Formats: sequence, structure tokens, C-alpha cells
Amino acid sequence: MTEPKTTATRQREWRARRKAEGHQQVTVWLDPETAKVLAEMVASHDKPKQTARQEIINKAIRNSPLILTTKVEQDASGNWIEADG
Repeated sequence: MTEPKTTATRQREWRARRKAEGHQQVTVWLDPETAKVLAEMVASHDKPKQTARQEIINKAIRNSPLILTTKVEQDASGNWIEADG
């Protein structure tokens, strides 16, 4: 009989599937006011916190006018800056 999978094993497999599907996990530090706004938006959602947070952030980025109007590049130090032309 096969042993049941541990939570760690299931998480590892889930992360591997997500990565294979092209998803990317990032860690982002938000300033306090932005974190407060995000928390309020998440609290008003009827979905689990992580699902709500993910949907809010993905929609905000996809619908951002910055995507269409601002080109960025990394400088020699690895910082993101607005690209020329």
C-alpha cells in the first residue's frame, strides 16, 4: 500500500506544476499604505485570502496603463529604470 503524501510533498508537486505552466512566484515588499489598501480589497472579496490577493494583483498589473506606455530596463546595478525612447 502506498503511503499518503505529506503536505510538504503535495506543496512541492504543486509548485513544480505551477512552474511548468509558466507561473512565477515573487516576493514583494509593499509600503504600509499600499499594504493597507490591498488588505482592505482582499477583505471585501468572497474568496480565500491568497486567491483574492492573487486575482487583485494580477488584474491590477494586466490593466495598468504603465504596461502600455512605460518601457523599463535594468541598469548596471540591477535596478529597474524607465528606458529611453
